[in-house]
Amino acid sequence: MPKQPYMVMVRCPTADIAVPTGIRCDVAEFSHIAITAPIACPACGGVHLWSLSDAWLRDADFVSGDTIGSLRRTDERDGAAPH
Repeated sequence: MPKQPYMVMVRCPTADIAVPTGIRCDVAEFSHIAITAPIACPACGGVHLWSLSDAWLRDADFVSGDTIGSLRRTDERDGAAPH
């Protein structure tokens, strides 16, 4: 059974929470996203620009490729600041 694509997430700078971009992709496709795009933020109602460096995949574990049940990147779970 193939894995479902993951939701691309970004952090709302106003509300400081994770919000979905509406884009889904798998781990391999994620590294090829080459856009800077606006998002109408469901958390604060504002519009934010985001790019790949601001984003992560919800539930994706970039080390093993397995799901982790977290909205944060693997490095954020380990206490490191996101890139």
